[in-house]
Amino acid sequence: MRLPETDIHCHILPGIDDGAEDLETSLAMARAAVKAGFKTLIATPHYETYCFENTREVVLAQVADFQSALDREGIPLQVLPGSEVMLGPEIPKLLVEKQLMTLRDEGKQLLVELPLHTFPLWAEAVLYEIQLQGIQTVLAHPERYQWLDRSLDWLYEYKEKGGLVQGNLGSLMGKYGGRAEKKARLMLRETLADFWGSDAHTVHSYESLI
Repeated sequence: MRLPETDIHCHILPGIDDGAEDLETSLAMARAAVKAGFKTLIATPHYETYCFENTREVVLAQVADFQSALDREGIPLQVLPGSEVMLGPEIPKLLVEKQLMTLRDEGKQLLVELPLHTFPLWAEAVLYEIQLQGIQTVLAHPERYQWLDRSLDWLYEYKEKGGLVQGNLGSLMGKYGGRAEKKARLMLRETLADFWGSDAHTVHSYESLI
């Protein structure tokens, strides 16, 4: 498949989560992203309560600083703010309080992830509460969720309710194992994914796409 010009999911901001360790690594990732054909990145550092509490204010400051560094280095890349939010019962309240960063800071779409191994009993209610705020959830890399191994029925139902889906490009190449690759290829074939992103944490994440 042809790579999109915008990478909707990456962990390129330096020292903010489990992605780029420092500015040097971030700049190397940016150069590799440009070589892969990306023109715009949405930086989506993790937000997870008690772990990576990267609030909207923190992300805005980090993105501004990193864009300045890119411009100084002459790297032709636009970086926009976002976050990858681990879904939890507290998330709707934090959205009301404007503590969380939506994609592009537009207040319209929120990139969320769910646990890999089990589906939380409260997940449906939380997704619905977010939807009631007029925000679409973009579910990150569902092909990696083991609880979807037997069937993608839940994913079809989620989409019927207005949810969006983001698949990882690396999943199509077997990065996360055969089961994830199989689900990703089905998502591609059935056009279940509204977006495909790198979920890049390292320089290699982009180099593998070239």
